Amino acid sequence: MYENIGGKIKGLAFGIFIVEAIAVFISGSLIMVLSYDNGYLIGLLLVILGPIVAWLSSLVLYGFGELIVKVSKIEESLSISSKESKESIEHELYLSK
Repeated sequence: MYENIGGKIKGLAFGIFIVEAIAVFISGSLIMVLSYDNGYLIGLLLVILGPIVAWLSSLVLYGFGELIVKVSKIEESLSISSKESKESIEHELYLSK
């Protein structure tokens, strides 16, 4: 459940972007079709700018997921190098006896 949490957060960010972009596109289209007066312009702005705003809002969540992935890789790398250097030190101590 908690394995690869960074990848899951990045996937969630992408899913949220898709849902937001579709919702804004449908909303903007409905406003253009059903409204009078200036509604067409507002709907057009929603259709054009809505997906851009959805993308920008998903960047923060995606960046957080990417940060978790990078930190996990760093932790894994340090863990491996720490284990190797511990074994190396033990080997040197054994040889010096």
